[in-house]
Amino acid sequence: MIISRNGTSKDYGTSRIEIKQKTISWNEIDKSIEIMAQSVQDFNTESKHTYKISIPLSDITEIVRILGQDAVKKSASDLELALGEQSKALNRLVFAASGLVNNNVKIEPFKFKLPKPTSKVQ
Repeated sequence: MIISRNGTSKDYGTSRIEIKQKTISWNEIDKSIEIMAQSVQDFNTESKHTYKISIPLSDITEIVRILGQDAVKKSASDLELALGEQSKALNRLVFAASGLVNNNVKIEPFKFKLPKPTSKVQ
């Protein structure tokens, strides 16, 4: 994750910090994704800070919309490489968004059984 900033009234260029070690988790109370990083170097000084970024469900919804519309059109192969191993998680999101799964319900694989033939075809 990279955080960038530049001045509003006086622009002295863009400052960037890269957050390499972070913890990403779901905050059930706030219904948000939380990103925590400790001992992150300040932009301009030697001091270090703890960052906590909360992404509310409304922003997550917008991120998913942008991924589904713009990113798929422009970077489908990159998405395949980045998300290919997350197909189960993506399917669970689709199931939840479709109302097919509720809290704490295990999603079982579909089991199809073919009916036994009732008569022989002649």
